[in-house]
Amino acid sequence: MVMAIPLFMLALGILYMQSHHLIHEEVRKNTQSMLNAQLQRVNNYINIIETSPDSMAAPSFRRMSKMLAEVEQPYSNTYFILLDGDGRYLIHPDSTRLFAKTIFMDADRDDNKDMIMLGHEMTTGKQSTIHINYQNKEYHVSYCPVKGTDWSLALICPVKDAMQSFYRLTSIVIILFIIGLLAILILCNHAMKQIIRPINRLIDTTQNIVDGQYDETIPITPRKGVVAQLQNSFAKMQQSLNERMSHLRQEADELKQNNEEISRAKQEAENTINKKNKFIVRMTQQMRMPLNVISGFADVLAEKGVVESISQQEELDNIATMMKKNAISMSRMELMMLDASETDASGLLLYTRFHEMSCNKIAREVIDLGQRHYPHTNIQFETELQDTFQILTNRLFLLCVLIEPLYNAVNYSDGKHISLRVSQTDTTVVFTIQDTGPGLPADLPDMVYEPYTLPEDMPEGVGLGLPLARRHAKHLGGKLTIDPDYHDGCRIVIEMPK
Repeated sequence: MVMAIPLFMLALGILYMQSHHLIHEEVRKNTQSMLNAQLQRVNNYINIIETSPDSMAAPSFRRMSKMLAEVEQPYSNTYFILLDGDGRYLIHPDSTRLFAKTIFMDADRDDNKDMIMLGHEMTTGKQSTIHINYQNKEYHVSYCPVKGTDWSLALICPVKDAMQSFYRLTSIVIILFIIGLLAILILCNHAMKQIIRPINRLIDTTQNIVDGQYDETIPITPRKGVVAQLQNSFAKMQQSLNERMSHLRQEADELKQNNEEISRAKQEAENTINKKNKFIVRMTQQMRMPLNVISGFADVLAEKGVVESISQQEELDNIATMMKKNAISMSRMELMMLDASETDASGLLLYTRFHEMSCNKIAREVIDLGQRHYPHTNIQFETELQDTFQILTNRLFLLCVLIEPLYNAVNYSDGKHISLRVSQTDTTVVFTIQDTGPGLPADLPDMVYEPYTLPEDMPEGVGLGLPLARRHAKHLGGKLTIDPDYHDGCRIVIEMPK
């Protein structure tokens, strides 16, 4: 039943298109038949005119026109025209055009090309049936030459009048199409309601499941069809979902218990870190006094010691130098342990850049500290910058970044070929610390950045110098790297933003 209406509408559409062709063909045959009949009458009348005097020729055209006008027309507004060989109107409904105008004078060459084409066809004696557009109207024209003359007779019929029956059929077809569409909509609506009724029930049940009612039961139906299969699939899914939710609730309870245990373990770890930091602080505070005593006695021995010989004086000088060196080393370790302790406790220190520092000045200050602690060390200074060139930085942390690589260069080289060079790029200031010591093994640079990590062949130190320097450089907006292309020792490159 549902498919019968679309098939009927399709057949109606085909019949409608076919009727247009049939009606058009009927119009052509009717006009051609009428033209032939009137052409025969004109020929008979011409034979009569040929036996008449010349003075009767003009009245004969009027009688001929009247004769053609009195013929019963198959379509309304249909009329005849008669042209001579020059295209002059001999018969026309508009008497003002007779003998005075031609078909070519009556038509604009741009807007009425069809009329001009019709004039050429008729004046050359051709016979045909065509459609033309004249003054925005469509016309059906059948024309044929008059035998024995250079005249041409044409029957002109407006397409609107000739196709009147087709237009009436169009209205009927449109009404039938609308009725068919309404019938299809009503039938489709009824069919869709029948189809989606089980789906609506299924949607209500699944909505309850979405709202948390996982115990909602979807019944299994014995019916066949896509909707029944969908319902049975949802029923199986609901059963599986209910089982899965039970497992999830159990896993959630276990996860909650595990999270509580992890939270307790985290709190214990934080307490352990705090205890470790406090221990480091206490240890460094306890180390400070002995260090001060060692350093003080070393100064006394070096400046006021009483010796009996030069050898004893040299021995005392060596002892004082060793005491001083060890005191400096212990002080460095104390500062690094404090630095590491504070960083671990707070996560990130406040690296505020609020000092405008001369790059050459801070480099000389670092060299001065190194030579003060290691008097016999030769540190060369090179610079490409003016002394007035400054950068915005944090003085304390920049000193830490520069002093640790310089101390390492002193401790792990011959102490005679150490240099600190200051240069610049478009966006950074570059501090390069270079020595001619044993350098670092090829697989070591990544290791030296890990805190509390030392190679086996470097027993001294605590493994905090370079890691802390690199961390400070990063938080100041720069970076610290080891040049892998330098093989005569170790070259450390420190870049700071301008």
